Amino acid sequence: MYDVFAGIGPFAVPAGKRGCTVLANDLNPVSYDYLLKNITLNKVGNRVTAYNLDGRDFIRTVVKDNMILQWKCNPNASIHIVMNLPALAEEFVDVFRGLFHGSESDVPADRNSLPTVHLYCFDKTDDPRGVPLDRLDRNIGWKMDRHAIDRHFVRQVAPSKDMIRLRFLLPWELLTAAREETLVSSTESILIREEKDISG
Repeated sequence: MYDVFAGIGPFAVPAGKRGCTVLANDLNPVSYDYLLKNITLNKVGNRVTAYNLDGRDFIRTVVKDNMILQWKCNPNASIHIVMNLPALAEEFVDVFRGLFHGSESDVPADRNSLPTVHLYCFDKTDDPRGVPLDRLDRNIGWKMDRHAIDRHFVRQVAPSKDMIRLRFLLPWELLTAAREETLVSSTESILIREEKDISG
């Protein structure tokens, strides 16, 4: 599990206690310091590794390299990316676009799994930015399949404001797309590949 905004470890430490291998990150030096202390106090140092990086840098370097390693060890590896920073996390999903572009050859050819993102955000009535699913499409630069997104209510934080969690797989076409190109939906990308196979 990769915890991009780990804080002092409310997700990372319990996951480590359950036997999960966790790479936990937080940019705030104070949070990072307490994260290290909680890892030690809870005796999960053999399962949880802490980083003090910007979220995007963490994903572009540590997460990317470790995902490749996981796939090399197990093509069916279960990969989960937790983004629990409701006010800002959704603005970081753009980092996934083209994450593996140019380094596809580093990924094992028999890779048979995709990363699952657990994105926490706010759903506010009359939000000028639009509803969460539309914001996700806009931020990630991809028309996500609505039927493949699990929307879970977490709690109400104000009379017209809910915290929710969006859970979704990252399409391989998105992960390997050139950053500057206009992206299409998952369904459209499949149709394009089929047309090329037929014509080719």
